[in-house]
Amino acid sequence: MIMSDSRYVVGTVVPMPDGNVIVRRRFARDTANADLYTWKQSDRIDRIAAEKLGDPRQWWRIMDANPLIQAVGDVRPGQQIRIPTNV
Repeated sequence: MIMSDSRYVVGTVVPMPDGNVIVRRRFARDTANADLYTWKQSDRIDRIAAEKLGDPRQWWRIMDANPLIQAVGDVRPGQQIRIPTNV
């Protein structure tokens, strides 16, 4: 079951021949609907999501808006990231 706040809720469920299921998602890369945020030393992505998106569990939306960032640990202080505004 995919919960309504899951990152996979807008995906396409694809049953596989072996009985497993995969979910295909399209990543939103709409930079027109994003604010820039400058990462600080003490930042955590869940706290930014709580402050900017109203829910710490929405951290994945920030990652989706920044496809060049492979892991949160890759973000360095002073680096600008996009925060989606179409909540």
